[in-house]
Amino acid sequence: MSPRPLPGVVFLAGIVVGSIVSFFSIHMLSSSSHIRMAEGPNAIHHLTREIDVDLLCNISSRKTLPPQGTDSPASDSLKSSLKENDDKPSHSPPMSHDEINKRVVPKEDIHFADEHHHHDAMEIAQELAKKVRVLCWVMTSPENHKTRAIHVQATWGKRCDKLLFVSEQADKSLPVLKVSVDHGREHLTAKTMTAFDHIFEDHFDEADWFLKADDDTYVVVENLKYFLSSQNSSDAVYFGHHFKTIVKQGYFSGGGGYVLSREALRRFSKRPKGTCRDDNGAEDAEMGKCMELLGVRTGDSRDKLGRGRFHCFNPETHIHGGYPDWYYSYDKYGAQKGIESISDYAITFHYVSVEQLYNLEFYVYHLRPYGIINGLQDLNRGSVQMTTLPQSNRSS
Repeated sequence: MSPRPLPGVVFLAGIVVGSIVSFFSIHMLSSSSHIRMAEGPNAIHHLTREIDVDLLCNISSRKTLPPQGTDSPASDSLKSSLKENDDKPSHSPPMSHDEINKRVVPKEDIHFADEHHHHDAMEIAQELAKKVRVLCWVMTSPENHKTRAIHVQATWGKRCDKLLFVSEQADKSLPVLKVSVDHGREHLTAKTMTAFDHIFEDHFDEADWFLKADDDTYVVVENLKYFLSSQNSSDAVYFGHHFKTIVKQGYFSGGGGYVLSREALRRFSKRPKGTCRDDNGAEDAEMGKCMELLGVRTGDSRDKLGRGRFHCFNPETHIHGGYPDWYYSYDKYGAQKGIESISDYAITFHYVSVEQLYNLEFYVYHLRPYGIINGLQDLNRGSVQMTTLPQSNRSS
């Protein structure tokens, strides 16, 4: 029978073996990291997934690290990425149209019945409502009439001077402008062009400004009218959330809403055949190309403090960040985030579910801090800030 080793010897042997295993594990992991980093910047995400799950949580899944160079070691890039994403928002990223469609929505519109208790001084808003006339048209589709459109009508839509829902199918419960175009997102350009043509023919004299929005857009109409009160509807101009790509002067996000002056709509309706694309392409970009060709300029809708008023995402995203990668190269003003980047007189938000639609309706028009009477702010810049177009792009 072999003699048993002493307990102390076993303990020391365990330490030695453990140290050797740890040494080789670290060495192999280090070698593996060099191999992975050489494969490309995305490999760092796979490496961190193996090293530390908590570490991975600090790296934005929406961003990739810069390529590794001799002057920028991989470890420095990793640290830079972690620092850059320290403030990664805990909220969910903006929902897509398909995700919004899957949300449970009320079967009927919701009515708030406490206005008679508010005792709000509304004289200024009422005066603006008379002076600045806005026609709002909302892009929708037959399948969204009962799930989105009726809720727009019950909330912000009722504050427009004229409200129209542009759809391929009539509906007795909604003020629908029926358009005969092929159904589907790939035909939104045709839908938009046709809608504006019909509005010019049938409703041009009913408004000074013409707002296009989606059925998942929320609009604070009073703030829209306040902003437009400092603009001239006889100028060939339009406003919205400014993207700086594709079109020389940029263009405005379709979902964030954009508003045309009377002169802009007049020029659009008189465009020579073949000037603008009739269908296909991205609706908002194609509209932007068309506006530029007709000499309609992109206006600056930011307030005096440089804060945005039209927004292509929902409030949570613009407050906390978490933008998709493409947005950083599209947004004209640097993809800012935080409440300091959003005007107190914000006008629109996009990717708003029906739940959020009613939440915003409550927060904007019903929630009150007792004892605080809000004063008015003079946040308009005055005359429109516009880019200058080449003479060849101007239209009489």
